[in-house]
Amino acid sequence: VFVYSNRHGDERALVVYNNAYAPTRGRIHTSAAINFGSAEDRDLRRLTLSEALGLRDAPDVFYLFRDARDGLQYLRRGTSLAHEGMYFDLAGYQYHVFLDFEEIVDTDHVWSRVCDRLNGRGVPDIHRVFRETVLAPMLETFRLVLNPRTLTEFTRSLHEPKRQAPVRKA
Repeated sequence: VFVYSNRHGDERALVVYNNAYAPTRGRIHTSAAINFGSAEDRDLRRLTLSEALGLRDAPDVFYLFRDARDGLQYLRRGTSLAHEGMYFDLAGYQYHVFLDFEEIVDTDHVWSRVCDRLNGRGVPDIHRVFRETVLAPMLETFRLVLNPRTLTEFTRSLHEPKRQAPVRKA
């Protein structure tokens, strides 16, 4: 498996490639040694994935990114990327090209619920999943009220003859 990361300012990219016929899976967390010195005065260091990509390790920080291969969007916790790296399950010769990393600060814990709901899956439109998560309590109420039984009863009541209230004489 070959993994390349690159960063310039706020632009980040991560390429993962399984250079074998056999499937593989595992976590990418720490790089091979990189020389930060000169050829004569070597300074070899290993970086974590979050260090290489300049990602923050904070409980309320999430990262949204897109796979250029299929357009799916992913959401990961900053703490998870910092401490555990990124998990991959790759078929033979499969690759991912992750771009458009966006840092999100989760002030109301909705992104945390979105991340839990996705459980690592990629989706075509993560903002749609966000909206569905925000609206979930209200939609559940509608589902309880607008179910087949209540709609049938309502429809029946429309077709029943109307009863007039008795008129009182004074």
